[in-house]
Amino acid sequence: MITEVQIRIEKRRQNFCENKELLRRNIGLDTKKRILACYVFSVFNYGCEAWTHSKTVQKKIKMFEMWCYRKPLKVPWTEKKTNKEIIQMADVGERL
Repeated sequence: MITEVQIRIEKRRQNFCENKELLRRNIGLDTKKRILACYVFSVFNYGCEAWTHSKTVQKKIKMFEMWCYRKPLKVPWTEKKTNKEIIQMADVGERL
């Protein structure tokens, strides 16, 4: 189960990096969040009904989500911002 989640995460990261030019453009944060929801999170969560959501799987999904939000917000991991701060900056609710 964990390997399937890791494979999906890595595929979405590659897809995200291929299309990162779109997120670099001068567009609003709301549009960037919609792009993430449409092209990244919806494809990532396809078939997740069959997953067993253990604590490790939930942690991996949450880490991927925070990674996705940090990129359009231009917050490097070296700034040591908490997930709550990132969620507030992105103005999104808790997903998990």
